[in-house]
Amino acid sequence: MSEKKLGSSWIKLIEAIRILGTGTGFYWIYDQQALGHEVEALRFLVLTLALPLCATCAAEGIFFSESSAQEKGYRAEGERKSPYQIQNLAWFVAATVTGVWIFQAESQGAAALLGYAVFVLLFFGLSAINHGYQAVRFRNLNWQNVNRPLLFGILIVASVPIIGPLL
Repeated sequence: MSEKKLGSSWIKLIEAIRILGTGTGFYWIYDQQALGHEVEALRFLVLTLALPLCATCAAEGIFFSESSAQEKGYRAEGERKSPYQIQNLAWFVAATVTGVWIFQAESQGAAALLGYAVFVLLFFGLSAINHGYQAVRFRNLNWQNVNRPLLFGILIVASVPIIGPLL
């Protein structure tokens, strides 16, 4: 198998883990909410944003940045990562570590949990707008550019019942 095909296969696997992991996370989130544990549901939302979403993006950036760029229809920079790739990678690593830390440390209060959740959701919302813009403006109709706005819409619809009562 060629290196390009192998990288593309890994990107597709990471994407599947991202989507399935987020779905599984929301199962646990809504289970906690159904039990009347609103803050615990918010804690699991933070963990879901941190692991299946941010951590998979970080892993993609660390190990498969060139394949990821090609899969999204962007020009790969070769062996050298662009400043944008490095910045994006740093953001996802920081978001993953912060989310896991807040999940572990914040067992009683909701303020830090809410702040993290809103911040990460805002970032993914802006990212979804960018992917949608790339799809429409430049006719870059790759899978990620088309699905990101839709998946973000689903993420928001699923998150509002968890965040809303605690605002």
